[in-house]
Amino acid sequence: MVDNEQLIYPTVDLFLYDLGEGLGELDTKIEQNRRDFFTRIYGEKLDTEILNKIKSVEEKAGDYLPLLSHLPGCIQPLKQGDGYYSPVKLGDTYGLQIDCSGEIEKDAKKRFSPKPLISLAESKTLIKNQLNSCEGTIGQSWFVWGLLTSPEQNSLETAQKCYQQINLFPDDNWERDLQQTGEFLGAHFYELWKPPSHQHQTCDSVHLIICLFDAQLNNSLPEVSKKVERIYPQLMQLFRYRNKVIWSYWQSRQLKIELKKAYPIIQTTVNNLPQQVDQTRLNLNQLQKELADILKILSIYSNQLSSLEEQQSTIKTNLKNYQKRVDAIAELDFNFNSEATRKFLMFFSDYVEEKYLEQTKSDLRSLNSGFKLLENAIKTIEGIISIEQTKSDRNLNLTIGVVGTALTMSGVTASVLSAQPEPPKSHGDFSFMASPTFFISSLPVLISVIILLYRFFR
Repeated sequence: MVDNEQLIYPTVDLFLYDLGEGLGELDTKIEQNRRDFFTRIYGEKLDTEILNKIKSVEEKAGDYLPLLSHLPGCIQPLKQGDGYYSPVKLGDTYGLQIDCSGEIEKDAKKRFSPKPLISLAESKTLIKNQLNSCEGTIGQSWFVWGLLTSPEQNSLETAQKCYQQINLFPDDNWERDLQQTGEFLGAHFYELWKPPSHQHQTCDSVHLIICLFDAQLNNSLPEVSKKVERIYPQLMQLFRYRNKVIWSYWQSRQLKIELKKAYPIIQTTVNNLPQQVDQTRLNLNQLQKELADILKILSIYSNQLSSLEEQQSTIKTNLKNYQKRVDAIAELDFNFNSEATRKFLMFFSDYVEEKYLEQTKSDLRSLNSGFKLLENAIKTIEGIISIEQTKSDRNLNLTIGVVGTALTMSGVTASVLSAQPEPPKSHGDFSFMASPTFFISSLPVLISVIILLYRFFR
């Protein structure tokens, strides 16, 4: 009976990605990103000398820079287990591959003998022991491979057992998590994926590819190992673009949540405008306060909307790079079925185009309406304030004119008094007020007072 719970040289690889340089980040933040990434590997042993060596490598030109170039093969053996780790700089991103094939087998004769699949769980534990965290800020992908023990071994059942043993997914469900099956490098490939939860505080996507090579004469372990070693740099780049697409889409979901929170406030503000315009007496101070509040909302809303557009652009760019990398992998000289490879790996590309890009496009279209509402509200309030200020200025000019007239007329009164043949006999003598001249000259003053009272109480 064939044992579907064994593989020859079962191996686990983790490809992990951290952000190296964000858009517009200061040098201090870039330095901190570098330190955070290498603290994963070195922990408390990380010192300035190591960081300076790494920084000098990063300053070289290139989109794929092995950061342990001073070591043979640019790799460092694991603290425990049969494996190594290899950090690289990929443009603005740090990448880390950790390879582990279980505990070191001291007996050379048994090293390439079939091993139980439980060794996959052991390898995962050894990888986690190497790192402070197995979750990259951008994301991570797991790659499991091995050689089937006989031609009769069922690759599907073996892959399902691998999935169970490595235990990466919450609430294991093969049918739910399996996204694609296919052929790649002459092997059986199974891709499993849990998309990120939009409500989660971090990008909790889980990605696993299981690659099982047939047990045939032309598939000896040394030859298979050479194939896999040649494909590792390609996978590092491919998974980089894949994880950046997922990470950007997850960020776009967080931005959408924040933008939707602001929408009811915008709607309420706009709906209240007609009521304010219809008021008999408008409060300029209140209008100016509301204008300042709306401008603040507009500033935050427009920044978040711009960030959403940036995430959409990032998705497009990395998807395009992912597609180019798929074509490069499909055309490798040792890949004898390029179309099958392309079909298998392009599943993710099709998914992103149909769901991620369409969704972000729809979101931008709908959320832009909130921006336009805010702009219209601002124009309306600015218009009202301008009209009220014009009216206020006109009233002020009229008031100044009336007051000036009154002051002039008061001068007339003084003239009339001074022109009297006989001055008043005492302070209580108001006989001059009976003068026809005084009465006629005082009429403008009375009219001015009436106008002022009318304008004041209107």
